[in-house]
Amino acid sequence: MVGNIIEQIAAGSQGDIDRNFWFENLLKEQILDPINMNDSGSFSAIGVYQNMTTGYISNQNPYLPLANGRPPLVGGPAPYENILKNPYSNPLVLYSAGDMYSTVTDMHKWDQALYTSKILDEAQKLVAFAPYSNTGNSTQCEYYGYGWFVTFIDPLQFGKVADCPSDPADANLRKYEKFLQYSGSYPYSWVTSFNRLVERDQSVMVFSNYVKTGLESDCIASEIRNIIFYSDKHREDKCQAILIDA
Repeated sequence: MVGNIIEQIAAGSQGDIDRNFWFENLLKEQILDPINMNDSGSFSAIGVYQNMTTGYISNQNPYLPLANGRPPLVGGPAPYENILKNPYSNPLVLYSAGDMYSTVTDMHKWDQALYTSKILDEAQKLVAFAPYSNTGNSTQCEYYGYGWFVTFIDPLQFGKVADCPSDPADANLRKYEKFLQYSGSYPYSWVTSFNRLVERDQSVMVFSNYVKTGLESDCIASEIRNIIFYSDKHREDKCQAILIDA
């Protein structure tokens, strides 16, 4: 719906609009081209993409029965018998909610551009990077933001922040470090996890072409972040179990 609204606002009209105002073209014109994200874009149903990775998925993935295409009957050679090649699915169904491809290098350009005014001005960044409401996450201090989660970590304390107020304006949060995170997946095998430690001008990005539960990439990103920027004691038991089982 947001993509459709953007198109209609850009075109200044509703209904059948000129393709120049299609979401994929607006994305390229206003974001990808200005910051030279040359290896990123929107999928085409008939497109061929050089160096595109092959996707793989566990045959135990709960979403596999929903696949539009027909998954292979058998997996790979031992010890990969339970890993299947990605069944076909039409990328266009994701539209503005995720119909994109990219690389780690291009995502680094996106990350760095967010520190400048090329994409958002200073007033817009204050709004975009702010926390709004507590998600109720039981394992970390997390709030909903504009298109990502805003999470707070106490560098001196293992695990969850003890005082995670429901009001994101609470002064107690100033004691903790804020970072932004979000992840996205293309059914059923490609997953991206992106963590921005804004105050450090650092980021952790994980791209994967294999999915078992869908949480592996998020866990790899958070574990890397916690170990590098905090300490090994900040590692999460839940993620360790997920990664061992992957």
